[in-house]
Amino acid sequence: MDFKTVLAAGALAFVATAASAQNVTASNPQSIMDYYFNEGVPARLGRDTVDDPMITVRQSGSEYTIFFYDCTGGADCGSIQFYSGYNADGSVSMQMVNQWNTDRRYSRAYVLDDGVTKLEYDVYMGGQGMDAVDFASVVALWVEEFEGFEATIGW
Repeated sequence: MDFKTVLAAGALAFVATAASAQNVTASNPQSIMDYYFNEGVPARLGRDTVDDPMITVRQSGSEYTIFFYDCTGGADCGSIQFYSGYNADGSVSMQMVNQWNTDRRYSRAYVLDDGVTKLEYDVYMGGQGMDAVDFASVVALWVEEFEGFEATIGW
């Protein structure tokens, strides 16, 4: 499914969400899709390898993924993780990643043995989730970390 189709489908869902003033929750991935639709940011809802929800977002010229955790049977999730991965072919040093992790509070970076570098940011959503204003703050913090990390590694 392409982003235009996702955005069109999200329009109807957003209207329903806005009408009910529903919080953004991990237990309702569509509520996160609705948030991105409202912001005009392309996002695509899918499933990961263990059949939990997963959202792919295109923002700031790159893609990142939102993984859902603490799920029961692929639903009723309690937390999310913002994730971006980079096939940096070993160009990102352990020293660079250690410095990033020392200087940052919310995100953490890793370099894997195969040279892949990743950035993660976990968010506990709880049963009630959060309102769109608070979720916007969560996303803004992620985007700041995400853009800063890409600049740091020269991506």
